[in-house]
Amino acid sequence: MKKNISKYIAIATLALGTLTACEIESHDNGKIDGFWHLEHIDTLATGGTLDVSNEKLFWSVQVKLLEVSNKTTGSKFIFSFRQADGSLYLYDPLVSDRREGDPVVEDVKVLAPYGINSLEETFAVEAIDGKKMILRSETLRLNLKKF
Repeated sequence: MKKNISKYIAIATLALGTLTACEIESHDNGKIDGFWHLEHIDTLATGGTLDVSNEKLFWSVQVKLLEVSNKTTGSKFIFSFRQADGSLYLYDPLVSDRREGDPVVEDVKVLAPYGINSLEETFAVEAIDGKKMILRSETLRLNLKKF
């Protein structure tokens, strides 16, 4: 009987220790969370539109990170982001390359295919629902479709 009690105490202690050692990470990013396909990039100054709907350019949002990726070339970039007052702020871009330690993006030109023209970019969220998202920077309007 004492063996069984000791066994139950050991199991309960282990379970309690496991639960207290974990931190549950939870963020409510609202409607921006998810996997988005970049469809069109509009140039505000000229009114021109670049149709990129046939390209595999994606924005993925989860917890505190935003990843932009080209599923054809395999290139990926990770941003920290925050939302406030109807705006989306992207900052601290990294090249997603674990073998190289996720180096810092130094040349903003690699981000241009995703509609990002600054290493710290601010977008006004013009529209967002379960199907589409429209973001506007100082020079561009991005039209994304939920995938």
